[in-house]
Amino acid sequence: MRFPVVLALFGELGAVGACIDTSEPARSSHWVTLAASGPYTCGLSPTSEAFCWGWVPGYYDPQPLEDSLIPKSALPLPVPGGYRFTVITVGDLSICALDAERGARCWGANQWGEVGDSSFIAKRTPSPVVGDLRWRTISAGGAHTCGVTVDNQAYCWGDEFRGALGNGQLLFGGTPRPVAVLGNLSWVAVYAGIGTSCGITIEGDAYCWGVNDYGMLGDSQPPVAGPDSAAPSRVVGNHRFTSLAVGTNHVCGLTQDAQVYCWGWNGHGQLGNGTTAATSSPTLVNGDLRWAAISLGNQHSCGQTTDGAVYCWGSNVRGQFGNDSTEDSSIPVRIAPPGVYIAIMAGGNHTCGRTANGTAFCWGQGNYGQLGDGIFEDRSRPVQVASPD
Repeated sequence: MRFPVVLALFGELGAVGACIDTSEPARSSHWVTLAASGPYTCGLSPTSEAFCWGWVPGYYDPQPLEDSLIPKSALPLPVPGGYRFTVITVGDLSICALDAERGARCWGANQWGEVGDSSFIAKRTPSPVVGDLRWRTISAGGAHTCGVTVDNQAYCWGDEFRGALGNGQLLFGGTPRPVAVLGNLSWVAVYAGIGTSCGITIEGDAYCWGVNDYGMLGDSQPPVAGPDSAAPSRVVGNHRFTSLAVGTNHVCGLTQDAQVYCWGWNGHGQLGNGTTAATSSPTLVNGDLRWAAISLGNQHSCGQTTDGAVYCWGSNVRGQFGNDSTEDSSIPVRIAPPGVYIAIMAGGNHTCGRTANGTAFCWGQGNYGQLGDGIFEDRSRPVQVASPD
């Protein structure tokens, strides 16, 4: 089973606002960062310890054939090892984090070498990524991981099928240690998706590689049958980007002039352009809005404008907008007054947010316990994540 993933440069994508359910008194949860994937969520406490909840890869392997038999936790569990981290990122099969010295550790199922420790053995405890590299950013994807070092070099490891590692290989197999991304480019960040990876250079150019289903490479080729690429392919349009987000089958980017462009599959309106047609060229999100941050889930997108307002669009079938509705939208829907959340993360079919005092809330799909409120149920309004204390 593969779950969708959403990726972040520093665990959370910017400062955003969203509505919260105040029907019950809230206790401060004291989370300093959050990261959300399909069946689980992770966060860092004020003491820099990592916690995860839901069905966490590597904790419960092998996975039972029946979903109802999957062991899972609806409350935050401490990550073994007692390590302290400053950044955490979550993927389909693995979790990665950076420490204060910019060293990287990963853990999880490791079926394709996505942990990066030269093995294919599942790891419950954070394992150092080989190579003695120092990392600027790191991003866990579907079955692979990518990162950018402090000297602006990009590396990927894990499942190389269909070119996701960007090393020129379209083979079926795993690479359990970092390999350099081709192109001789200087990178700011690389974002790993399910089978597609995208990155931003220091000039602000966006490149994507790997799976090109539905036009995810942004190369203006036919959106359904576009060829995969095993090396970085420049996204068309000559836009200058400050950040990207990679969903299951779509990509969005925030430009230097505060616009958001999206491309790829659009079956639920997740590109935000008022249609449900796929496109392989960046298309402007509707609304004449100026954006500060963007985050993608499975088939939904959320963002914050420069004035603090929060909008979501795309699929809302599990309540992932948090607006007490399950109705999809192909254009941005404002879901909250500004100034409540300072960060938001879309992951799979759920969304999480963090307030200024560190209290965390999640909403949407919850049957794996990924909302962290102690209950295995979907929620169409935010519920408070239990404290890591």
